[in-house]
Amino acid sequence: MLLEFDGLKDIALACGAAHLHTATGNMQLQEAGFAYYSRATSQVSRALSNIDWSRDQYNDAVSMTVTFLYIHGLFDMGTNKDVPKHVNGAIQLMNVRCRNSHSSPLARPIHRILWESILYQMFRQTVRHPFTIDFQPDLDFATKAESILRSLAFPDASLADNSPVIGFPLKLQKLMLEIVQLCKTLSRPEDHVLRRLHKEMKQWETSIPDDGCCSDDDNEVGIPGNRKQRARSFYEHSTSLHILAASLLLDWVSKSTAVSDPARRHVTPCSESWQVGRALQIMRCSRAKEDWSKCYLGSWPTLVIGYAVDSPEDVALIREDLEHRYQTLYCREELSFLAELEDVWQKKGILVR
Repeated sequence: MLLEFDGLKDIALACGAAHLHTATGNMQLQEAGFAYYSRATSQVSRALSNIDWSRDQYNDAVSMTVTFLYIHGLFDMGTNKDVPKHVNGAIQLMNVRCRNSHSSPLARPIHRILWESILYQMFRQTVRHPFTIDFQPDLDFATKAESILRSLAFPDASLADNSPVIGFPLKLQKLMLEIVQLCKTLSRPEDHVLRRLHKEMKQWETSIPDDGCCSDDDNEVGIPGNRKQRARSFYEHSTSLHILAASLLLDWVSKSTAVSDPARRHVTPCSESWQVGRALQIMRCSRAKEDWSKCYLGSWPTLVIGYAVDSPEDVALIREDLEHRYQTLYCREELSFLAELEDVWQKKGILVR
């Protein structure tokens, strides 16, 4: 695809430079990355002004470039403000492509990555500030994407193996979007809506593994023969942490009368809630801790659980999780999450470092 569209080459170089700048602090790399980012943005604008939908490989390259434009904002906080714009642009591009292209939405393996990437970033931008009305998700696009992604690339494989980007069930993502949207409302949701959501959440909560699942021997993690077990364990932990974070928010919004009131924005549920306790136990699990720290999926559950903790020990665990993920991925958004939580903890009077 690099040969099809110069913009893809430019944004690949931009992301590489941004990542290296974060790792090394070299300002020349940041400047070079921004220059390539600007060139890629211009290339995309020109391409979209007169796109030929019969050129499938060229269109794939343009679509991939747009996804890398928002990925750049995760590494470079200077372009982070552009992420919502690029996500909305990617959604519009996929919608137009579905209407005009004669090819199947999943004609090539890269298409699944594109659909999942855009769907996940739409989710991420929506839930990034769960108590602030900012990014508005395109729920029609979410429904369309979920329908398209039901077609499995590997029918005999697990759901995790069929999800190269999102890494947790699409139905769970849809539920989390709905819960976070309620958190952003200015009034208490209607009782029948809350009853329905609690009923659905109860079903997900039953899928969380028993407490004992994290008590295995530490050495088991390093055994090569257990790779499949590690992958299955990681998928279970990832899904469980998202369920617990969403369940915590649902309990809170059910008890709150004005969740989006700025004065109460971070007045979160009691840290002794079962969701917080179970989530912290999973985060301490030696079987998944290392893999979890290498995965971008961990940020949002950690953020939500971080709102609720109030002991120095639990704060230290949340802080370590975000710092370790930053040191592994060099994604500056981890530092943004941590800065937000540090402010919350300071307001709670938790000053232990």
